[in-house]
Amino acid sequence: MTGLALNGKVIDLAQLQVELVAAGVAVTALGSDTITVYTYTAQGQPTDLPNGAAAVLAAHTPSTALHDALVAALTSSVGVALTSLTQAQRLALIAGLLYKAGAIDKQTLVVRPLASWLL
Repeated sequence: MTGLALNGKVIDLAQLQVELVAAGVAVTALGSDTITVYTYTAQGQPTDLPNGAAAVLAAHTPSTALHDALVAALTSSVGVALTSLTQAQRLALIAGLLYKAGAIDKQTLVVRPLASWLL
C-alpha cells in the first residue's frame, strides 16, 4: 500500500500540505484515494510520504471555513436557511451546485467523499 492510511480520518489536502511544509516535511503535492494519503514522484506516480508525515497527519484537524462560507453564501443567494436542512442535505446541495458550476468534476463527486473537501 502506498501512502499513509487515513483510517477514516477526514482531511483537507491543501491544509495538510501547508501543515507538512511548516513541519519541515517536504512535499510538492498530495493526493488521496480516501483510504490513504500520498505524495507524488517527479514522474507523477503516487509514492509514500516522507518521514515525519505521520505525526503531522495525526495532529491534522481540517478547517470548516470552506463549508461555513459555502453555507453562508448559499443561504443568502437561495434565501433559505440551510441550517434547517440536515448536514447530508446541505452537502448534497453544495456538491450539486459545485458540479453544475463546473467547480468539481464527476470523478471528484463520486470518488472523493464530500466530507473530505467540505468539512
